Amino acid sequence: MKSKIQGFLLCLVAAFSSVFLFQNCSGSGFIGKSITETPSESQFYSLNPQRNYSDEVYAGYQGWFGTPGDGFSNSWFHWKDAEISHVDLLPDVSIYPESILVSAPFNNDYKLFSSTSSEVVDIHTELIAKAGIDGFAMQRFVTDDLETRESWFFQHKNRVAELVKQSAEKWGTKYYLQYDISGKTSNWAMVIKNDFSDIIKGQLRFLDSRNYAHQNGKPVVCLWGLGVADRPGTAEEARDLIEWFKTQHGVFVIGGLASDWRAGTGSTKPGWIDTFTSLDAIEPWMVGTFDSKTVTDHYIKNVDTDLTFIKTHNKSYGKNILYKTVIWPGFSWHNMHRAIGQVRPLNEIPRNGGQFLWLQAQLSAARGLKSYVAMFDEYDEGTAIAPIVSSKTMIPEGTTFLTLDADNINMSSDFYLRLTGEIVQTLRNKTTKTNFSTKLMGPTLK
Repeated sequence: MKSKIQGFLLCLVAAFSSVFLFQNCSGSGFIGKSITETPSESQFYSLNPQRNYSDEVYAGYQGWFGTPGDGFSNSWFHWKDAEISHVDLLPDVSIYPESILVSAPFNNDYKLFSSTSSEVVDIHTELIAKAGIDGFAMQRFVTDDLETRESWFFQHKNRVAELVKQSAEKWGTKYYLQYDISGKTSNWAMVIKNDFSDIIKGQLRFLDSRNYAHQNGKPVVCLWGLGVADRPGTAEEARDLIEWFKTQHGVFVIGGLASDWRAGTGSTKPGWIDTFTSLDAIEPWMVGTFDSKTVTDHYIKNVDTDLTFIKTHNKSYGKNILYKTVIWPGFSWHNMHRAIGQVRPLNEIPRNGGQFLWLQAQLSAARGLKSYVAMFDEYDEGTAIAPIVSSKTMIPEGTTFLTLDADNINMSSDFYLRLTGEIVQTLRNKTTKTNFSTKLMGPTLK
């Protein structure tokens, strides 16, 4: 590895110097050596317990990375498959204490973290607090271990949940539970019911916090993957589960659906529309469905039609189903497919120096919509807004990773975090701007 990032931004050594060095610079990035400091009551994010989910912007949080010796996976979980990297993005690890990092399997000079580290989750929460992002939608994967409750992955999930809650209460952000049904094929709905009753509400008391997201006094839970063609379950099973959450636990239920959810074809199973309209909110998964050239057309053909359908349905049946867009910075899963012998291009859907994410946000704001940001820590599919390695000169030699200068635009490693913070403000104010603030870019890399 040629050089390790020593801070978030490049800045001038002195007023008349043209030499850039890696160091912590006040006023440009979010964090320097202040990581894990004790926050004052209103130091960063101002918690508003009365603010509803409908007015908030959350980033999805995977929290699934493991390392040797972490006490849970004790292996390179999600960082690599066999001997091949599983991720396309590398995190900027200069923000983490050296003591919690482990030398990477592809290069001993580079180091990685486990999501089960309290310091890691605390730093991640501090980052979104300083950015002004409302909180995390914490993924909880519905796999066999939620039923057996015996595997290390079950303990890993519980550990991350505890840390997400703890850090949100420390930094004044919010959070909510998002079940991802991708990993379970049978008995999935009953597994969710038992897990929610026994573990989430019982053992972890995950909802027992003023920092937990609500809508009109109801705790928010998302069920991701409902009706998606290659996910488990029937429409009847899903509808029963939705009603169980509502009647037994007073939950406001969000559905994470395919982008073609109304059609009953393509990525969506037929015969699900009545189940979808029993939800309290709909968030169609848009990741990978368009690029910079087709995004505007997608919003006109899909989002506008979604909104017309929901408006008509709400008026006809006296409902108030909410709708949020899913926005994402770019997409790349080259290494993930290489690990299974398949070929996908690196930088498959380019970020275009932030313009792609910004355009999605402006299209959402123009429609008065809030958004779900995919994702905070999705290094696997290249959608992470967390600080990532910004220059190709910083990655280990002989490896293939995507860096922020891939589109020939140089920026600081925390650029997308700060851009998302500005997006939150435009969505909340329902204002549109052609371009984001140039101050977000940070000094030009040399």
